[in-house]
Amino acid sequence: MLRIVFASCLALALAASAVWAGTQAPMPSQQLLLASSLTIGTPVFGSDGRQIGEINRISASASGEITGLRVTIGAKAGLDAKTVEIKPDQIEKAGQTTKVSITLDQARKEAGFAAPQG
Repeated sequence: MLRIVFASCLALALAASAVWAGTQAPMPSQQLLLASSLTIGTPVFGSDGRQIGEINRISASASGEITGLRVTIGAKAGLDAKTVEIKPDQIEKAGQTTKVSITLDQARKEAGFAAPQG
């Protein structure tokens, strides 16, 4: 019983020290929650607000940490579809819609589409 009380006090002290220092220690489950909030087919929007495409594949480590996303872009009904890999540090928001730090034009270029004209 004493061990449980001591462990609880220690955990509280560590959490409080992170808050007092002005930073909050990242919880290992935060990345895990991010991975679990993504779904195949979820729309992906670029930093310019335009839809890049939809999530085609979610790559994760054994611990549930996202290692990348594959997004299908540039096609209706799968015709002339290409994919682009999104790195975990490019994911800004995940959920029913996902936002990434690259633009639609950058994603199209990475996927091998010709540069937009005009």
